[in-house]
Amino acid sequence: MKKIVSLLLVAVMLVGMIGTLSGCGKKNAEIRIYVGDQIYDFDPTLAFVDDNATRIMSLIYEPLFLLKENGDVAPGLAESYKIIEDEEKGIYQMEIQLRETYWNDGKNKVLADDLYFAWKRILEPGFKSQAAPLLYDVKNATRVKQGDASPDEIGLESNKDVFTITFEGKIDYEAFLRNLTSVALSPIRETKVGKATEPDTEYWAKSVAHIATNGPFAIRSWNKLTGEFTLQKNEYYHVSESNIEDGKKTKDVTPSFLQMQWTDENFEADYMDDMNAFLDDTFNNLYSLTDVAEKAIFCVGAMPMDKDLRLEYFEDAEIFDALSTYSFVFNTSKAPFDNENVRRALSMVIDREYLAEELVFAKPADGLISPAVWDSVKKKVSFRSQHTGDALINTKATDAEFEAAIALLDDVDTSAPIVLTVRDTVEERFIAEYVAEKWSELGFDVETNYVLADTEVWAKVKGEPGRDADIGVDKLVTVLDDGIQAAYISGEFDVLGMDYNMYSTNALTALCGFTTLWNGNGLEYVIDEEGENPSTSEIQLHCSGFSDPAYDAIIERALAEKDLTKRAAILHEAEAYLLSKMPIVPVLYNQNYYVVEKLGGLDFDGYGNPVFTHARLKANVPTEEAPAKKED
Repeated sequence: MKKIVSLLLVAVMLVGMIGTLSGCGKKNAEIRIYVGDQIYDFDPTLAFVDDNATRIMSLIYEPLFLLKENGDVAPGLAESYKIIEDEEKGIYQMEIQLRETYWNDGKNKVLADDLYFAWKRILEPGFKSQAAPLLYDVKNATRVKQGDASPDEIGLESNKDVFTITFEGKIDYEAFLRNLTSVALSPIRETKVGKATEPDTEYWAKSVAHIATNGPFAIRSWNKLTGEFTLQKNEYYHVSESNIEDGKKTKDVTPSFLQMQWTDENFEADYMDDMNAFLDDTFNNLYSLTDVAEKAIFCVGAMPMDKDLRLEYFEDAEIFDALSTYSFVFNTSKAPFDNENVRRALSMVIDREYLAEELVFAKPADGLISPAVWDSVKKKVSFRSQHTGDALINTKATDAEFEAAIALLDDVDTSAPIVLTVRDTVEERFIAEYVAEKWSELGFDVETNYVLADTEVWAKVKGEPGRDADIGVDKLVTVLDDGIQAAYISGEFDVLGMDYNMYSTNALTALCGFTTLWNGNGLEYVIDEEGENPSTSEIQLHCSGFSDPAYDAIIERALAEKDLTKRAAILHEAEAYLLSKMPIVPVLYNQNYYVVEKLGGLDFDGYGNPVFTHARLKANVPTEEAPAKKED
């Protein structure tokens, strides 16, 4: 859960400062953004345990297609596509023509090989990625992920700027296109990954010197010590080879820079004491007020944990349901969480309505799947709105729920300590402290563990500790991992608080995560005694350790069902069964909200992320992109 995404206070609080910019509709502006929590990993495939990270990924990477706010699919990296079917020969393919564009270094084109590498990496048996179910319609994808087929048998083919996907059979192509709007399926440059990989870890996405991006913005600098983070216009975004030879740069991106500042321990006090003084102090770190007035557009992306302050902006806010649900994941391989009665009891005493009221921009979760997820083929019909029957979990914790929880714990030893690990933010601290108190009332000894950067990986990169953008001689620096992401991947936790991300508008991907075979984690190979060849392999479960044959059978039916309306009914059944077992406790449906005045050209995508590509002060909003073109 993030601290309220992108509160744009362009005119609300800063009218005095930027009033002189009334004629500034020009390009190459600088947008100053005060964002939420710092992120440490820019791998688009893995950055899905924190909404703030996925929002940043959407600015620096571009997948094949983009999901517009109205639900239409628009071209991204793809220029066009065509469907190839031959029923007699059993051929079902999608051939995608890539548009001409370059990586942010301007030296290498983005080619089909980059997509092939990225997708093949996701489907490798030894690579943990819950994005894998997005690709399960691809021929042999599930067999490769489970180690039953060679990676070379995946139904993917790359030929310069043409990317061909072969399917197991006839599928719903429109639904698959929506899967391809997920930033998790963006291209990745193999040479960058290969040059920044140690035997036990990939660190390419944790160092500015090694990150290559293909989106409208690129990372210019990243100072982990001061919290300053700057994105700059990708000058080679959607630029042809002939234009580069002529020295021409992109015309598709307006702002020159997105200057960001992560929140810190002084954020709340500064914010509440004097908003204008806080902003003046923040912006003066880099520029004088005169400089700011000439070239900056302001955007504030965080608010303190203050209910009254949030309510003040509620009426003017444009609110989006995020594609994530803030949840607690139990480690079901450890006592007492191996007892489903314990898991249910701990869920029952959480008053989700109270938490949503205090946070203001959130909804009490009555299921796992976010309201932003679509039900079936009907565009933007919410999965949640089609749920029938009783609520899957209680949203109000009454005395009756508390007594029922006590009854479930009648024979349970509650003396062992419980460690509740959450991200170190004001919102998650507030939630964790409340939940710890409620669980303590059940007799448990609850310890809260607040983390940001957790795992330290020593790696040889170019740069200085804390500021990778300062390129110098090769040296060893500390590369930081996101603490929640590290715990989620390793499974080393008791209870883990996280944004459980849906990855796309398709509920199947999120629900596959708790299956035994289709969760995306693949296999772990056990090396033989000589330390050479992998002799055996073990199936990798979800980080919760949850495995249930009955649940697997439901998802297997969903995967086999190609009629999306019928599949949706099966997925509702799967969600209900999963929450009856409770390996994960949904708490709040996350929301993004924005208060905007006098900032033209700002758009939002179908995932609720702000799109700054054409942002400018008092400028006309550019014409919306046409839907993706399908060739005859």
